[in-house]
Amino acid sequence: MKFRAFVEQVTENEVRIFVHDTSVVMPKSCFPPEVKEADILDMVVFVNEKETQRQLDQLRSWLRLYAQKASQFSAGARP
Repeated sequence: MKFRAFVEQVTENEVRIFVHDTSVVMPKSCFPPEVKEADILDMVVFVNEKETQRQLDQLRSWLRLYAQKASQFSAGARP
C-alpha cells in the first residue's frame, strides 16, 4: 500500500492531517515548541515524494508525542 499523507487544514488552534485513510486533528497547544507549522508541511510533502523510512518514523514519533500530550491534557495536566 502506498503511504498517503497530507495537511488538510491549519488553523490558529489546530492542525488537521490526513494519514492513509484517517483524519487526525491535533491541537497546536499539544505540539512541542520546536515543531513549527512549516515543519509539519515539509514533513508531509517529503514523505509523499520520497517515502523514506526515516521520515515515516519521524512522523510516527511526532504523532506518538502528540498522543501523549493530548492524554495529559485530557487528564487535566497542562501540556
